[in-house]
Amino acid sequence: MKNLLIILILLFLPVSAIAETHGFFEFEKALENDYAKAEIQLELHHNIWRFENTLYGGWETWFVLHDLKGAPFCNIYHVGYQIMYKPFYLEIEHFCNHPVYSTYNRDWWGSNFRNSQKLTTVGIGIKW
Repeated sequence: MKNLLIILILLFLPVSAIAETHGFFEFEKALENDYAKAEIQLELHHNIWRFENTLYGGWETWFVLHDLKGAPFCNIYHVGYQIMYKPFYLEIEHFCNHPVYSTYNRDWWGSNFRNSQKLTTVGIGIKW
């Protein structure tokens, strides 16, 4: 997945000269427990005729927040493409979920390492 992110970044550089670049960074803390997450996403927007095209990718890391430090336990990567015409859009997105070794989860790391999951979705929708 890291290689895929590097390829996306290399694609973003030349395309960013003809497309708008957007993105965000977000930090969230769960109210019920010590879990927190950090998420980052990069987006390229480019219009061709009347179609709005968006290529995006990012990742989020879930961790246990304690002693002003975080112990990560899960990374979720996603890459997607959306094409929009007026309020209608078609989207394809790929997700990967990977456990992360840290002080929080070292006891179950060996038995759960193979629990990585991958999922690709195709969707249609309307924005208003």
